[in-house]
Amino acid sequence: MQNNIEKLVNDNEKLAYKVAHKFTPKIMVDFEDIKQMALIGLYKAAKGFDDSKGVKFSTFAFRVMSNEVLQEMRKFKRTSESLEEMEMEVTYEEKYDHTMDSIKVYLDEQEYQIVCFTMDGYNQKEIANEIGLGQSQISRVYVRAKDKVRSVIDNGSLVG
Repeated sequence: MQNNIEKLVNDNEKLAYKVAHKFTPKIMVDFEDIKQMALIGLYKAAKGFDDSKGVKFSTFAFRVMSNEVLQEMRKFKRTSESLEEMEMEVTYEEKYDHTMDSIKVYLDEQEYQIVCFTMDGYNQKEIANEIGLGQSQISRVYVRAKDKVRSVIDNGSLVG
């Protein structure tokens, strides 16, 4: 059985190259990587081939190799998208931290705390509960902080 698998793989290795060439122009992955994916598919095809089904091995292997490459590309795409999302999130966090550090200089502690809560998605009622002030006081302090920051930006004197 093992000899039969090896023979099928060795006899059809050129088919793996054909599959790799088919996918290389369409995706931004190195030819050698695609060829390895196709060879893995060829090995799986050789292990799973049943000649009693009346299908030529080359036809069966071509489908299995193509599916193997597509499956690996989907994994690669998901990983790439995840990395891209993480990079965007880190960039956002860095900009957020830098901005908050820059405005902290111009606000008193209470104003800064309220702005931070607001930036973190809290509404005025939730902030009031957290800080122990009334909702109307939170609103006034927030408007005052916003006016200070707007004034600093308009004057072009924001640190950073």
